[in-house]
Amino acid sequence: MQMNPIDEQTQADYDFDNFDEDKIIDALRDELSVKYIILEKGKAFVAKFHDGKVVEVPLLFSVQEVEKLSSLEEQGAVAQLRELLDAMCEDEKTAQLVLEHSFAEVQDFATKYFRVVEKMSGASLPE
Repeated sequence: MQMNPIDEQTQADYDFDNFDEDKIIDALRDELSVKYIILEKGKAFVAKFHDGKVVEVPLLFSVQEVEKLSSLEEQGAVAQLRELLDAMCEDEKTAQLVLEHSFAEVQDFATKYFRVVEKMSGASLPE
């Protein structure tokens, strides 16, 4: 990520006094929100990102995988997210497809996925 200087003419166009952070964040959240469906027969979570890319990940995983996820609490947020994706995705290609998206989109994808898993199991997973 690179920071760019802003020229005076552009700065004059910015309205810092009337900026509505909540409005902009809500609009961005809506734009970047991941849509999903659940396949009952395939026991899969199918997510569609805003760019139209679609991934399918299984909703069932072993107790060993849950134990592995429980040990992630000591890691940083990005490392945790990467480990979660590796656990969720059956192959590296699917994980890479998810990782091509912004952090906000990947976070939304993971949040929605684990919310569904929690509802299915009736138990909460480690955060």
